[in-house]
Amino acid sequence: MEFRRGAGDGTNRAQLYDPATGSFGPTGSMVEVRGGPQATLLMNGLVLVIGGQGPPYGAALATAELYAPDDGVFRSTGAMTGCHWAATLLSNGMVLVVGSTYSARLRRWRAGADKTHVA
Repeated sequence: MEFRRGAGDGTNRAQLYDPATGSFGPTGSMVEVRGGPQATLLMNGLVLVIGGQGPPYGAALATAELYAPDDGVFRSTGAMTGCHWAATLLSNGMVLVVGSTYSARLRRWRAGADKTHVA
């Protein structure tokens, strides 16, 4: 799966990449407009999409979605306890989510109340 960043405020569009043909094709749209989200393939075949920036561009998102490749549909899933920017699948099937947020207004990085979250 590949996410293309739209001009300015991000996008809710997603595309599937076929390595056999080297081409991109259509799939469902994300529930929310996101710029720079993180996608993690889960052991059950779903894709967890977290964070990124939403409109107005620069507003950090603490929301997450699950993408089901079987039907090409994104569905909202629980919100994180803060805005995070990186995720990795652990051997027990859980996802470790870490990071901090950038305040465009303050022009500095700031740590969230909870820097790690296991989904």
